Amino acid sequence: MTIDVQPLFEPLNVKGHAFRNRIVMPPMVSWRPITSEDGLDWYAAHAAGGVALVIVEATPVGRFGSELTVDGLRTLADAIHAGGALAAMQLLRSEGRRVGEEWRSRWAP
Repeated sequence: MTIDVQPLFEPLNVKGHAFRNRIVMPPMVSWRPITSEDGLDWYAAHAAGGVALVIVEATPVGRFGSELTVDGLRTLADAIHAGGALAAMQLLRSEGRRVGEEWRSRWAP
């Protein structure tokens, strides 16, 4: 049995948004600040790698307005768009990152 994968590489329009193909980068927990130079480089590189949509990792809504500003998020979106991809963000309630850091300090090498 042969599976035709060609449709994965065809453009797709969804409600006015033009996807260059049908490949999506899912949100990954990278443990880097998303609007830092390292974070911008991380997302820009994935966008330039050919995916159509980059979903930014779980971002606590409690960080908006303090750590995450409109200007910082605009810079992030611009970096992703410059690589040819669309941008989306996975939102997380504020307590999520704190729990993740506690878990990571106990179990991560």
